[in-house]
Amino acid sequence: MSQNTPVPLPALTVSAVASRLGVAPSTLRTWDRRYSLGPSDHTAGSHRRYSGADIARLMIMRRLTLEGVAPAEAARIARATAVEDQVPLSLFTEDGGTYLPAVPMSTHSPGAVPNGQTTPGDVLGGENIPGFTAAQLASRSHDRQIREALITAATAFDEPAAAELVQAVSSVRGVGDTWVQVVKGAVTELMGSSDLVDPGMDPVSVIKTAVMISLRRAAREARPRDSEEQESEGKRIMVCAAPDEISSVAAHVLAAALNQSDTRAAVLPGRVQVPVVRDTIKNGDPEVIIVVSWTEPSREMQNAVEYCLEAAPQIPVLLTGPGWTREIPAGAHRVRTFIGALHEAQAYSA
Repeated sequence: MSQNTPVPLPALTVSAVASRLGVAPSTLRTWDRRYSLGPSDHTAGSHRRYSGADIARLMIMRRLTLEGVAPAEAARIARATAVEDQVPLSLFTEDGGTYLPAVPMSTHSPGAVPNGQTTPGDVLGGENIPGFTAAQLASRSHDRQIREALITAATAFDEPAAAELVQAVSSVRGVGDTWVQVVKGAVTELMGSSDLVDPGMDPVSVIKTAVMISLRRAAREARPRDSEEQESEGKRIMVCAAPDEISSVAAHVLAAALNQSDTRAAVLPGRVQVPVVRDTIKNGDPEVIIVVSWTEPSREMQNAVEYCLEAAPQIPVLLTGPGWTREIPAGAHRVRTFIGALHEAQAYSA
């Protein structure tokens, strides 16, 4: 029998399923109580056990929560996804553990492509979202099609589909190239749209959420085992941004790209204002400060930049993003492109 051949699973107990999924039994009981993702099989004595379909939905729930999706939303998707009372043997390791592969993010079942491979579009199952092979995701010649697929997901307000697509590209290109070649163009096009939308239905926010989910997953996968030892070594770059959505996500992408290049970076999540940067410089002792602004920076932000230049002149201050178009504070250095900021920050911290 092929390893990928779906076979019916025996009904499993709470402890057995918890062990396979890598969660505590109490977590499964909570998912049952709060989200109705519980066992459906009954045996003699009224003991409830998890069927193959139950386990398939729990795998979707587990994968989505690991991706950063809120539990209630993950449960809604898991319940809405069409599953069978069968699970491929390939989902299970020899020691009984479970792989958590990409899962269907809609009510459509994933399709197969030649050689048993699954494309991101097939995993998503969206009728209007095309699939891409790994080679196509890695090739810039398909950037336009990938951007269009991302815009399609965003305008359909399908956050899981957008997140899966961004993650798929990032896994073969890295977060920096994905931002420059795919995400930034999609965001720019959406921001230039004249279409009206209902309250709460902002396509740009969908892409922001997709990017942040991808970054969280990349950070988890890259985190060293001995994080305390890692924290004590190397130099640190502080990346901060204007309070608008795009500046904020660009700052997170830039920091993630620096970390992927073995240059330590962290994001200042608060507002860029004098009291905040004063305390951060004092406590964090950054080697380089990068300020990202997609729109024209506020006076408050400019005051903060000037404070950094005066209070800590030994720390290089790089200004990047299309918002820095006017005269900049003396001593700061404008970097016009994302890649330029990445390279200059690496050079300063070398």
